[in-house]
Amino acid sequence: MFPCSGREQWYSCDRARELEQMRPVAIVFAFVGALAAAGCCDQIREDARALKAKHSRCGAGDTCVIASMYELVGGDNCLAAFQCDAALNEAGLDDFAAEAKDLADRFERCNECAQAGCAGMTGYEAFCDEEAGRCAARPIDGVDGGV
Repeated sequence: MFPCSGREQWYSCDRARELEQMRPVAIVFAFVGALAAAGCCDQIREDARALKAKHSRCGAGDTCVIASMYELVGGDNCLAAFQCDAALNEAGLDDFAAEAKDLADRFERCNECAQAGCAGMTGYEAFCDEEAGRCAARPIDGVDGGV
């Protein structure tokens, strides 16, 4: 018995058959939805890599910094691109942080979490490798870890 507008209603055998016939359709829709979600997660990962690359670009006169991804994006983010410290262009760091946090928040729905093994950046400094057109890190002379 199923209540329906205050009165009891019995499902007929015909209705049960209809529901049973709809099951494969529901399974297909669930599968398609899962594929779409997986594609969305792949796109978020790609967007995260592209965002990091965009904010790593530099040219003559630009200042690069070693940025703590955990401070900018949050220590509980699960995107591999935002796990380790990186050399980024100082200009636009606030924009980077806002966009990266948005991507990390959206990625939470993917139920995946990367755990990168990061090398510490202590003893390194960021600089603009003008030839490569991007920020990079190099050892600081005389500092622990440097040359």
